[in-house]
Amino acid sequence: MTSVLLDLRHSLRSLLRQPGILITSLVSLALGIGATRAIFSVAYSVLVRPLPYPAAERLVTVWETMPGNDTRLVAPGNYLDWHAEAKSFAALAAYSGTQVNVAGAGEAERVPGLRCRGNSSRCSASTPRWAGSSPRRTMNGRIGS
Repeated sequence: MTSVLLDLRHSLRSLLRQPGILITSLVSLALGIGATRAIFSVAYSVLVRPLPYPAAERLVTVWETMPGNDTRLVAPGNYLDWHAEAKSFAALAAYSGTQVNVAGAGEAERVPGLRCRGNSSRCSASTPRWAGSSPRRTMNGRIGS
């Protein structure tokens, strides 16, 4: 035990005699701890923490693939067929990413959003933060009910 204390005392004296090495060591240690913390925080939020939906283990994504094309899209007609004929799913919804303008008291702001079709709120058991008041459009772009 005394040899460990002597080694620690010698190390501390050596570091105090050369402050450049001490500062470099402390900065390296702090960066290593910070980077490790950041990586594990992201890994936890992506891999471990459950999704904020009830029965999240039952949510699935379905898409079409074509030979030579990695795009994960579904043709509108195929979605309508799946929606009409699906017996294995409690609900089926389609979505696509978009940009929308949100205006309030100040200037309008362009924000990312989703266009949803079908039972999207039933699929995720959630309600949107904001839903537009424009008329509903059918899959082929015509205004519908």
